[in-house]
Amino acid sequence: MLLVYIFLLLGTLAGGLAPYLDVSVLGYVQFLPVGLSFLIPLHLLAAWSYRGSRWLLLAALLGLGVSVWVGMKDYRPGSSDPIPEGDLTVVSFNVRTFEYQNARVDEAAELIRSLEPDVVCLQEFRNHPINEEEKADSYLARKLGMKYYRFVTLPVHIHGAVIFSRFPILKIDTLYVSPKEINSGILATLALPTGKVGVANLHLSSFHLEG
Repeated sequence: MLLVYIFLLLGTLAGGLAPYLDVSVLGYVQFLPVGLSFLIPLHLLAAWSYRGSRWLLLAALLGLGVSVWVGMKDYRPGSSDPIPEGDLTVVSFNVRTFEYQNARVDEAAELIRSLEPDVVCLQEFRNHPINEEEKADSYLARKLGMKYYRFVTLPVHIHGAVIFSRFPILKIDTLYVSPKEINSGILATLALPTGKVGVANLHLSSFHLEG
């Protein structure tokens, strides 16, 4: 049991260091922080069990501290304060092809609309027909009340990335990582009342991690 805990402790420490490690060297270590908060009860139990051993107790407390720190460091409590005038609000959402269900399109539209964004970036967007007159991009644009949008599909896949905007889209550039990669990106230049601004809609990879 102690040996198993030592491995979990080493994984905890590696997860704490993951953001500072080179992705090209230890790419899959980047996934460890996701599960560290779930190890908090385990480290508490270990600290109690090993309280008679000074070094094991310190090790368990170290693991507990790392797990709590990783779990809390990106936490930001919600605020009811109004968004300051002049700010640009952006929503990014991987819709996972709407699971091939038209009802999911309406659910996504309702959720996004409740956030009142200025720009919406969707990944794994399947631009399939919703009715006889509209595909998913034009249908969702109407639902969101955003007249400016641009969908970019992949040459090797049925889905791609799309940007919806309340402001005119002046220019679109596309980003294809490599032939083996199914993800894509859109680089959009928007015309805001205060001037031009660039927005990148990137579908990040979970596989083929490279530096």
